[in-house]
Amino acid sequence: MALYHMYSRDTRNHHGIANEEETEEKIRVMAKGCNTTLQRSEQQPVAYKHLAAAICDKQAQYLWYRSLSKCVSLICAERHQLLLNSVWAFGWDTDVRTVWAYLDFLIHLNSCHGSTFVYNTLKMLVKKFKDPQIQDPQSPHYETFHPLVHEGIRRTLAAVPGAASKLYNLLSSEFPHCSFPIHEQQAYVHNLLTVIEYCPRFREPIFHLLIDKIIQIDVSIKLEEVPDDEIENLFSSTGDIQPDNSQGNEVGWFGDCDFEETEDPQVIEHRENAQKLDVIIDLVLQYIVSRGYEKERDEIFEVLIRVFDALILSTYKSKYTQFILFYMCRMKDAYVERFLSFLCDKLMQGDSSTLMLQSSAAYIGSFVGRATFIPPRLTQEVLFRLLGWLHQYVSQFGDLVPDAGQHGLFYSICQSAMYIFCFKHEQLMNEPNGQEFIRKLNFIEIFEANLNPLKLILTEVALEFDKICRKICGIPTITHLLRRNASIVLPTKAAWGGDNQIDTFFPFDPFLLRGSSKHFKGAYQFWQSSPEEDDEDSQSESQEREPRRRRRNSDFGMSGSYEEELGGSYGSYGSFSTSVEMANSWSKHGQGIACMELSEDEDVMDLGYGAGGGVSFLDLDAGVAFKGVGAGLFSF
Repeated sequence: MALYHMYSRDTRNHHGIANEEETEEKIRVMAKGCNTTLQRSEQQPVAYKHLAAAICDKQAQYLWYRSLSKCVSLICAERHQLLLNSVWAFGWDTDVRTVWAYLDFLIHLNSCHGSTFVYNTLKMLVKKFKDPQIQDPQSPHYETFHPLVHEGIRRTLAAVPGAASKLYNLLSSEFPHCSFPIHEQQAYVHNLLTVIEYCPRFREPIFHLLIDKIIQIDVSIKLEEVPDDEIENLFSSTGDIQPDNSQGNEVGWFGDCDFEETEDPQVIEHRENAQKLDVIIDLVLQYIVSRGYEKERDEIFEVLIRVFDALILSTYKSKYTQFILFYMCRMKDAYVERFLSFLCDKLMQGDSSTLMLQSSAAYIGSFVGRATFIPPRLTQEVLFRLLGWLHQYVSQFGDLVPDAGQHGLFYSICQSAMYIFCFKHEQLMNEPNGQEFIRKLNFIEIFEANLNPLKLILTEVALEFDKICRKICGIPTITHLLRRNASIVLPTKAAWGGDNQIDTFFPFDPFLLRGSSKHFKGAYQFWQSSPEEDDEDSQSESQEREPRRRRRNSDFGMSGSYEEELGGSYGSYGSFSTSVEMANSWSKHGQGIACMELSEDEDVMDLGYGAGGGVSFLDLDAGVAFKGVGAGLFSF
């Protein structure tokens, strides 16, 4: 114990000694004392306790850790837990020389004992990813100690080969929950990307971890749950890459509403999540931009393709995560071909679940439609493959009854092909023999099949497709089919019932995160409303709000005058203009559900497709009941 006091007193007097020879002599003497104390820790518990306390003395830590480094072989996990607790509680708010001494001690300790202390060492270092004294760029310790944390991890991985598996588990378990403050999320992601710098083999698992966490935040942003008046606030401002909102083209930035303007906790939560997502995606994209070597970028892209296949593609209506891959594709034509080839092959091979195949179709349509950097050749190739699949399907099943449950993939592919055409028709027409290429796609044969895709896809896509066809000479229009569909009522899906419509999803709808949006400037194609749409939208602000909610999945506009020209509103169940009196009567028998439309002029307009059961309806004017049995299209 007297020896301890002598060491403690001497080390305080010699903190920062310039004479290296004298310092080394002190360390040699102290190491001898540490050696004796560690060997007799059970016989001399008081001296051992004083040693455990001494290494917490900031004025003496440099010499104590230098001394302990010379006797690490004597440290036992069972007998020296008190000392080890002091080691793991090391405070980094000290001088650089002391931190280096501490890291040297850890490396000696782990090199000597193998995997015994690796987990605790790495856990202590990974926790520093969230230490504000070290990770805050405004902190005086940031520039000095932030790199030293990673130096400790790097040297530990080099010293103990089996440490890598423990590190990944810690990186995953220590990741801040999505509800944690934005600065913790930002610091942790920045550190994860730094780990890849000195440990490239961690690139794929870290990107997998990052994308998984990004998705968790992404799916928590449920824009459709925000009240209408708050949606107006959320979409109140515009950004530099976005067309002028006065033209009614796109919505504004998400997450820009002022906290003072709303007290709705849901809106505030969505805003905070949007900001977190914005910051994290921006960090990931900045990391990708900083990769100077093409080989490294190629490796990152292949990693993202695999992560996309494993996580993103199967995520229900992910909003922004997929834009990381969108950004990488703009860097190189080969990336575009690789991504589209991956999606098309998955779609055509058909060895995945129906939901995965429909998701692949949605990604193809939205990516080709929205990306400005896709060569016309690739646009033509994608359309050629999609239409080839559709024609083959129609040749086999074209006479069957329309059913979004049984033929959902067919309708999804059809909608994606039409979506691409709506966005890229000018590009296609500008190519040599462009009009002839469009004519050979033979869309009309698909539309005229009994499967009736125009009735089951998104209404705005069908209407816009028709308007474009009417402007291109020599291309068959679908106006007559839309007029027919306006009076057709569909039954529910044959399996499990429900609306007979496909679940619409356009993965690359407008990117509404302000900070990271700068990475997509010039690469993203916004929808430009036609003059006909602009005139109608300016006439009625009340008509704009509901389409705006729908445009979360599609930002196509739809003019009222064009609807009237078709004879009514072209919706899921069919309806008529306001001058027509409507009434619906529903009856369920087995799987059959139908909707009857009654008017002043005709007692009964239509009974939709039966689904194997009976349906009944009532003429409200005449008081006469009718009953239909069987399946197929009934007209009275």
